[in-house]
Amino acid sequence: MEEIRGSRALHRLEDNLDASVALVGRARRQVCLLCPALDPLLYGREEFISAVRGFLLTSTRAGLRVLVHDGQAPMRRGHPLVPVLRRFSSQAECRRVAGDFREQTDSVLLVDGRMLVHRPDAAGYEGHVDADPRRARTAQARFDEIWEHSEPDRELRRLYI
Repeated sequence: MEEIRGSRALHRLEDNLDASVALVGRARRQVCLLCPALDPLLYGREEFISAVRGFLLTSTRAGLRVLVHDGQAPMRRGHPLVPVLRRFSSQAECRRVAGDFREQTDSVLLVDGRMLVHRPDAAGYEGHVDADPRRARTAQARFDEIWEHSEPDRELRRLYI
């Protein structure tokens, strides 16, 4: 697993995937993901799903929080993260971004409030990976604010028994 230090620019899907998998692989307590459309090319890749699953299996205290604009779209597309959210429903939660925050067009992946991958435009792959705790805390505070004003997405948590 590559060492993450300082800030580094990301330009391609593969850059983002490598950085995201590396960060989730270092997670100990919490992974937070804000992605308006839950990009399937990035967050639906087996490498990412395996990293998230491995993280959630490390401890019952490990937590995953996901913010999306529309939880129905990932379900209709059969997004690979949906079964993970359902399987780990006591550790993972998905919420729909509240109307006041829907203008957010960026994507951020936060790990333990100390590292992040940020893409200013969630539709593209230009961004950066950052291990600066100050920037990560600022991004975490923003994520937490959006999280508190958002509603749980019951469709993504629904269990089929």
